[in-house]
Amino acid sequence: MFGAILDIVLGLVLLSRVSEDRRSLQMCAVASIAALALVLFAFNPDPKLLASGVYRFGNTDTLETAEMRYYEDGKTASIALSEHANAALIVSTNGKSDAAIQADRSRPYAADEITMTMLGAMGLAYKSDAARVANIGMGSGMTTHVVLAKSEIAAVDTIEIEPAMVEASRLFGEFVARAHEDPRSNIVIEDAKIFFSLHNSIYDLNIAEPSNPWVSGVASLFSTEFYRRVTGHLEYDGIFVQWIQLYEFNDELATSILKALSENFSDVIIFAIDDGNILLIA
Repeated sequence: MFGAILDIVLGLVLLSRVSEDRRSLQMCAVASIAALALVLFAFNPDPKLLASGVYRFGNTDTLETAEMRYYEDGKTASIALSEHANAALIVSTNGKSDAAIQADRSRPYAADEITMTMLGAMGLAYKSDAARVANIGMGSGMTTHVVLAKSEIAAVDTIEIEPAMVEASRLFGEFVARAHEDPRSNIVIEDAKIFFSLHNSIYDLNIAEPSNPWVSGVASLFSTEFYRRVTGHLEYDGIFVQWIQLYEFNDELATSILKALSENFSDVIIFAIDDGNILLIA
């Protein structure tokens, strides 16, 4: 709202310098004040509606019975964390759920927990002597938490572009505790491409867990340029692991990702985690 007020005032100032029609200028000012007052006092955005993902499902009742534990319009995205009737905690970006953890351990674990655990565990299985690890994308923080369970790990750099995502992940508590509390954990607020461009760090294991490729700003993490940059920050025998969501996707896009990956890595293995998710190990 403050930004909108500045824009309107600037517009009125510029208009006053180029127009001699004072009546029109006054009408513009009155209309602007009325519009601002209407939005400021009559509109109360409901976080449940804002985080409902209506553009995906066609309705707004996906969070109707959920409790909103966190909502923040961040610098790059709107981040929400909701607790559902079945005790599942779900963090979402712009209404798109990105990670779910079942807080009630008497219930079956959430499907996302399998993928997030396997991201860390499979990377370490292929690179058992890994000491330095980079994890692109905070998500819930569970992948970083899993990697840090290995005592031989010296450091994990978790690169996340949105500060609000880091704050939301804290609410997953004990399930991601090492990501926030372990002294070997270093959370970096930065775009992954910029981070690798500015730092010369070399890693034994590089993990990428971006949101769906169609989400705004994510597609670049599946490009041949990104994979080329990643190889420059891996040891010669280093391992790269990436999560790809195959739902709301098509074969042509999946093929383009595999093509870009194979152009930059000597060997690629695909693991099916479930019907909708795969892990790529390169």
